[in-house]
Amino acid sequence: MTELRTATTLFIVFFAFSAFGQKVKYKDIYSLLSTKQYDAAEPFLKRYLAGDQGNPNAFLFMGMIYQEKVAACHVLRETPSLVAYADSAIQCFDKASSLLTEREIKRNKEYYQAYNRRDLRTGEFGIALSDIQFDLQKRKEALLTRSAAAKMIRHHLESADSLYAASASAYKVLAQHHSTGHSLFLRANDSTVALLDDLSSRFDAALKAVRLYQSSMSSPGVPAYRHDFNLRTLSAYPTEGMDAIDFLAEEVSLWDYGTFAADARKKILDDILPLQKETVTLLTALSAAESESGDHAEVTALPFDRFGRYDDKDPLPLALARLYIADRQYHEARANREAVADSLDVHLQLELARSEVRALERVDSAVALFRLQDLKEGLHRYARFLPTHLGTTQAVVSLLDTVTAAVDTSRQRVNENLAMRELEAQRLRVGEDYIPLTAADTLEGYRPLLTVDEQYTIGVKRVDSVSFAGYFYAITPSRVPDIAATFALDTKAFDDSHWPSVKALSTDANGLLYYVLIYSEDADQEKYPAKVAKVYRIDGLSWATDIKLGFLPESLEYEPAAGTLIVRGADTLIIDKNGNPQ
Repeated sequence: MTELRTATTLFIVFFAFSAFGQKVKYKDIYSLLSTKQYDAAEPFLKRYLAGDQGNPNAFLFMGMIYQEKVAACHVLRETPSLVAYADSAIQCFDKASSLLTEREIKRNKEYYQAYNRRDLRTGEFGIALSDIQFDLQKRKEALLTRSAAAKMIRHHLESADSLYAASASAYKVLAQHHSTGHSLFLRANDSTVALLDDLSSRFDAALKAVRLYQSSMSSPGVPAYRHDFNLRTLSAYPTEGMDAIDFLAEEVSLWDYGTFAADARKKILDDILPLQKETVTLLTALSAAESESGDHAEVTALPFDRFGRYDDKDPLPLALARLYIADRQYHEARANREAVADSLDVHLQLELARSEVRALERVDSAVALFRLQDLKEGLHRYARFLPTHLGTTQAVVSLLDTVTAAVDTSRQRVNENLAMRELEAQRLRVGEDYIPLTAADTLEGYRPLLTVDEQYTIGVKRVDSVSFAGYFYAITPSRVPDIAATFALDTKAFDDSHWPSVKALSTDANGLLYYVLIYSEDADQEKYPAKVAKVYRIDGLSWATDIKLGFLPESLEYEPAAGTLIVRGADTLIIDKNGNPQ
């Protein structure tokens, strides 16, 4: 409390002196200096020194004030002030040292009581000039060390800041060239790799500068100070990595441009550039004139699944390849059909007709999917994946129009050919007549009753306005039967009004001998009218016999030993080899 009152009194006195223009006395200032009230004493001491340059004690304390300011300065935020205060302190100490004499110390020993020491030789207390000079030298050395360390630390920090800023600048240049992740990878080329190399190099230099700065913090003369640096993963290009970094913050989070650049570079070199080359090569081959013939790989076998890694499931190169392949496959299907146009094998003709239709449908699908493409965006994004002749909207649209026009012209012919081939596969041709093979075929005048797939067919037909016949025809790949047998039917029992009730059974002996039973489920006097025919593969119809059945037949059974035919149902009827019921 006493000290506080003393300081207050002195302030009032000094203020009064100042107000009336009176000279400040050093002993009055010393009362503040001796109690280390440096903030209060400083303005008065500076004013005193402005008028009196011969007081070493005043310079000594002025140096101490500056030294205190040096200690209070932040080594990074106030480096220029720290260095300036250190220089001023050293100048004051030098001035004090040059003015100090034994006589000065004896005359004003009360000012140097801080240096009062016991003399180890004599055991007496005293103030030695050498002790003061030694202290001043140590203070100067400490100030020089701290000033040099501060400048070095600040230099390394500014270097790290500058190099990191250069890294951020290189990152922004990369973002200017490739504004999205799609562009960074899909439009990558050698210059993109060069930009990434530059970014990586700059960031590596920045990290080295940061490590050098951190190591300099342990230099002599540097106060204990924690300055943490950490790396942030850059995963959302380019939205991340654009913000400014304050290197003077206590904790500095740097974007890890190095890992980002290394990962992007590896992906471009290992995947993108090879994919660009493969795609250009493939599309060039598909568009070449010679590619109109020969085998083509399916689109699923192409490397286009790799585009999915870049969030593009249906890229423009895939749409082009799909269109080319579908078009070439259609031309191949057409050529295959035309090559065997004279073949009598209806199965072959039908399969080739179906293949041509399927190929045409694939072209339609490829065209429809292609029309969903955003050509402007696709041509920009995949410019490096396309041959030069497909690098414009006009070229791509022209290709699409050419393919579309060709398939539109062929569509009716292809569909009519398929319909004709399907009809041919479902009928036999006997002379100028056609014989249907299925009940679904509504060919007038015919009623298929039984068809054994690709072996034979049995049915009834109208011969003329009053006559009806049963028939047996072998089914051949050419649909021209090599076994044909017709036999008259009783008009009363088998005219077309009874056809819904007419049925047929058959059996054969190793494909060399056939028995046919045609019967009506409409009974006549409790008997079911029927006709049995025997047909040889080589000789054709052997005989045909009208019979009356007392039961509805369910199956036929041939007995080769006796040469008889057994008709089974609720009862049994045996017919001998000449067609006579027994």
